[in-house]
Amino acid sequence: MNCPSCGNENRPGAKFCRFCGLTLPADEPFEWVPQPVDSHADITVVPPPPAQHTSDDPFSTKIFGPPELSVEPPTPAASTLRTQEEDITPEIPAETTNSLPEHLPSTEINPTDAPAVVDLPSEPEAEEKPSEPVSPPALLQGATLADRYRITSLLSEEPEAALYQAEDLRRCWSCGAEQTDFDPRFCEMCGMELSSHPLVMLRQTPLLPLEGPNIFQADGFTYQVEPGTEIAQPPGPPKVAGYFAGYASDTGRMREIDEDSVVILQLAGLCNRCSGPTLGFFAVADGIGGQDAGEVASRTAIHALAETVVTQVILPTITSHATPAPTSSLEDLLSAKLIQAVSTANQAIIDLRAQSATGSNMGCTLTTALLFDRLCVVANVGDSRTYRLHASQLTQITRDHSVVANMVASGEITAEQALVHDRKGVIYRCLGDLPELAIDTFLVELEIGDRLMLCCDGLWEMVPDGLIEDILLQYTDPQAACQRLVALANEAGGDDNISVIVVNIQSVT
Repeated sequence: MNCPSCGNENRPGAKFCRFCGLTLPADEPFEWVPQPVDSHADITVVPPPPAQHTSDDPFSTKIFGPPELSVEPPTPAASTLRTQEEDITPEIPAETTNSLPEHLPSTEINPTDAPAVVDLPSEPEAEEKPSEPVSPPALLQGATLADRYRITSLLSEEPEAALYQAEDLRRCWSCGAEQTDFDPRFCEMCGMELSSHPLVMLRQTPLLPLEGPNIFQADGFTYQVEPGTEIAQPPGPPKVAGYFAGYASDTGRMREIDEDSVVILQLAGLCNRCSGPTLGFFAVADGIGGQDAGEVASRTAIHALAETVVTQVILPTITSHATPAPTSSLEDLLSAKLIQAVSTANQAIIDLRAQSATGSNMGCTLTTALLFDRLCVVANVGDSRTYRLHASQLTQITRDHSVVANMVASGEITAEQALVHDRKGVIYRCLGDLPELAIDTFLVELEIGDRLMLCCDGLWEMVPDGLIEDILLQYTDPQAACQRLVALANEAGGDDNISVIVVNIQSVT
């Protein structure tokens, strides 16, 4: 089936596109139709024996060789056949049996005149020397076998065998499903991005008639696939977090101008000469003020935020080439830098309001996340939110600075009642209001497989948290998830601008 998003073809039965990760519509069950066979052919095709592996084996390998061909010789005609009992001596006429031509003399041979037969000694048979063991050639790191296994390291080497560690490039690290493509981008069964693959061991021996599961042959040698967890992994740099983000922004159905602004900064491998960190910075700013240029306020805040993060966090990290500080000091450092960035954005809007005759009421709400590997510092001002999806459960990290949020916290109303309350949307804190701004920060230790979502109130007021959770679980591609969330907000009414960022936390080496 062709993906409705990217147009690439996927195998029948695939649940997710292996190119873009989009959820594929349900397909009709695939039924194999055998091809007609020519009845006049003289070749009988014998199918290969069934594979000796089970689907329960997470390291099973499907190896199919060419079919065996059995050729039946043609049957000769009956008139040309003779049995062993038949006399096949040619009939010679009687008159020519004992006659010779007249010009040749007749000679009688006496048996006693024949030369004697001498028995000569036979030559001694050459002694068979035992064959030297064939040493397998050493495989280089990065070599690929059977269009599936990529060598990562040599674990042990013996005269007739070698043991390698390899990645199974046709198996999903998350659900274990076998893929049809070599090293696909997304799993066809669960939609997870395949940035890494499960490790296995390959036992290499000379070509022998080995039988059993998880056996394949390549370049004249036999390889047996074994679980990679049975041997301790060689030392190497620890896995850190990598980020895969998408975003979407829309005016909604009731607004003419999009007053929202977003920023996405993703930087991996900052220090090429060492195991440098992975950094990420994400922010959503929701402009307020209507005719007083709310879009200018949000854009000003985003520019000031990005400039501060680049100059105060990213550039020092690049130029220092130093080992990161201990976790405790790193947490304090990142929190201080993020508060500094938000304060700078607040002052930029205040300065802009002082210079503008028509922008006396401009301002914006803000939610932002600064990521350093798995360490995440979140800050917010106003009612824009940051969520975390962990273990298939959605949790709100930030707290709204609004009247109804305080009423929900005190137990006066429920969260459902807050969505329809008369004072919904009334906030008491925003950027551009006061020079001395209180900024809430939250520290989160992320795990591989987590997802972050940053959004404005135009999304979460239209789409309930339960439905947001379902969409994030269904759409593993962050861009597809963002587009679907914006569509749902518009379907629910689209009363305000809609902006959302979704970030996948994934492992990199």
